[in-house]
Amino acid sequence: MKDKDDYDLVVSRTSPWGMFMHANWATGYFDARRTGEGVLHNVEDPQFLKLCDDILSTKNEEKLKEYASRVQDYYAQYLPAVALCWSRSIIPYQKKYSGWSPNPLYGIYNIQNFLNLRIANH
Repeated sequence: MKDKDDYDLVVSRTSPWGMFMHANWATGYFDARRTGEGVLHNVEDPQFLKLCDDILSTKNEEKLKEYASRVQDYYAQYLPAVALCWSRSIIPYQKKYSGWSPNPLYGIYNIQNFLNLRIANH
């Protein structure tokens, strides 16, 4: 529905995965070249697109720190979104089992839980 019209404001969501996808730091939500559910793809600025490409093409830690700072500066200057943050992750689990290891990216569906869950001794 979102892609059929033009909007002044879109209220959307993010996730830990959303912060890591594409070139990290929420860039995947804004890069105009990306498509898909939850992707706003509303930034066509060559400066931003080049920054995404630079991030994707390096493994140099110092460069990545510089690029992360530049992404934050870009967001601060042009504000393509306002971050609404939450401070708690609520993950339901079955007390019948012990060994839960919630993961901020995958929740309870992660390899640690698949390998470590045991029936709890009550």
